[in-house]
Amino acid sequence: MIFIYDKNNDLKVVAKSKKQDLAIFYFVEGRRLISVDNYKDKNKKCSRKVVVDFDEDIKLWYFSLDDYEYTIRAVVKNCDRIKFPKQISRIETDINGTPNSFTIKSDVIDSLINRI
Repeated sequence: MIFIYDKNNDLKVVAKSKKQDLAIFYFVEGRRLISVDNYKDKNKKCSRKVVVDFDEDIKLWYFSLDDYEYTIRAVVKNCDRIKFPKQISRIETDINGTPNSFTIKSDVIDSLINRI
């Protein structure tokens, strides 16, 4: 696994490879978490991209459960304890950008309508 930290020593990128291919990738930028998961389904290579926006700046939190199990979560940046941020929206697409599912809070839609 590859871990990349920013200048404040906050975890920003986690990448895991499998058999010379990128298996999973997590990237944090401000309030946004982007993850790309490459997997096989019925001997066919598939990819899934998920973009999640939160209400606060985030960093990644990696926790090893044992030798092969782990969890990666978004936690609030600049917090002295582990605090999980509130999710604003989530969009899941295939690697070509075709949406598979999405969630958007109603107040986000209202604020966009009010800007028009």
